[in-house]
Amino acid sequence: MLNAIQLSEDEAAGLTAERYDERSLMNQLMSLMVDALLITRGARGATLIVQDAHKKLIRHEIPGVSAGPTVDTTGCGDVFGSALLYKFLKSKDYLSAATFANHAAAVNATLQFADDLKALSEKLAHR
Repeated sequence: MLNAIQLSEDEAAGLTAERYDERSLMNQLMSLMVDALLITRGARGATLIVQDAHKKLIRHEIPGVSAGPTVDTTGCGDVFGSALLYKFLKSKDYLSAATFANHAAAVNATLQFADDLKALSEKLAHR
């Protein structure tokens, strides 16, 4: 009974002892009353799975975006997660929040070191 689960595709592949494929993992997790499952794919973007009112699973592929040359990918998953939460709390819309989080992680990849988090905030202020 979690609102959302976010994990990388490597984490998703190794989450269970059975090593479920993504479809099986989706079905297992979403049946546990998860509202949204997000699988991040680095520069290739992310996958969002949500349930509609009739418990039908809807899959959204969020394409990767470039915010400039990649400098350092450290912390991109953390930035994705925090940006997702921030935008979801404002919009109550997982697709909008995941799209924003994907962009925030892309911007983070263009920055060097945690000292640039202020620059990240400034670059996202317009979104």
